[in-house]
Amino acid sequence: MNTLLWLSLIGILQVARLNNYQDSVLFELRWDHPRRWTVRLNKPEGEVVVRFPGVSYRGPREIHRTWPLLREIQIQTSSAGTTIRYRIPTSAFRFYIHPVLGGVAMRILAAPDLAATESKEERHRIRRVVIDAGHGGKDPGAIGYRHIREKDLTLRIALKTARALKRLAPDLQIKLTRASDRFVSLAGRGELANQWGADLFISIHCNYSRNRRTTGVETYFLSEARTAWARAVANAENGALKYEMEGNTFSGDILKMILSDLAQNAFLKESQDLAVRIHEQLVRLSRSRNRGVRQAGFYVLYKAYMPAVLVEVGFISNPQEARKLSTPSYQQAVAEGIARGILDFIRDYNRNGTR
Repeated sequence: MNTLLWLSLIGILQVARLNNYQDSVLFELRWDHPRRWTVRLNKPEGEVVVRFPGVSYRGPREIHRTWPLLREIQIQTSSAGTTIRYRIPTSAFRFYIHPVLGGVAMRILAAPDLAATESKEERHRIRRVVIDAGHGGKDPGAIGYRHIREKDLTLRIALKTARALKRLAPDLQIKLTRASDRFVSLAGRGELANQWGADLFISIHCNYSRNRRTTGVETYFLSEARTAWARAVANAENGALKYEMEGNTFSGDILKMILSDLAQNAFLKESQDLAVRIHEQLVRLSRSRNRGVRQAGFYVLYKAYMPAVLVEVGFISNPQEARKLSTPSYQQAVAEGIARGILDFIRDYNRNGTR
């Protein structure tokens, strides 16, 4: 459930989004230029107060929510600025606040002992998965051997992965960020998953290397890169931002912002576990070279507030691997590996109740 509020900040248009998820609430504020803000928690009232000095607001003053985790939101404007107040049961949440492009986001997560308006089985069941075919439309991605385009291969594999998941787990709900050759912004992919209330996000890509002999599969989760290669792969995939940003430039400051995101860190362990499960099955069924599970700062994962991974299914710069990736039979093997890895993770997750 989404509520959209339009904020006018001294002539600067700002949007705030409030989203309810199964186990959390996300409130995101955006504006064109950075401004100071402060946050504090008043106990025992369970009131979170966020202040924006010098910021004016015109719009609804109060937003009521029926969901147990978030009692209400009140917005007040005075000559000093704007104050936003949340009322939350203090015994039943963890609170994160972090920067995003042009603003801040606040995420409130239910604690494990949240009393139960829901059964344990219902709280921990994964229902919805988003499969993301990397690139698309005006963004071709990497161009490989004999002009094979990354955007074409990722779409074919994503469609096959969705069909494999539906066959193996008919009760699972699956959504694609794109089902045709169209452009979707990097931020828009994660935001689609958030709006749908997805439980998992899997982004599919193809790798590229100047060394045409390089082969194999890699699976990534969002964290600080530990190797020069992981940083290079992330920079290549983040390069798609040039199709979205004015001046066609990618700033290193954005990468720092991605890695400072405390809300995504809440899903770090689960994202790593999901990456491991997918990678194990992908290597087994594709019989490709195992290049390991890695970590790096991918912008497409940053906006997905759930366990999220990025899969590099092979090197289209390698002639043999590019030909193999172009065949329907190998694409199916890759799709089966990704799908079975997702289901392995879901079984563990539902059994252990890790969230």
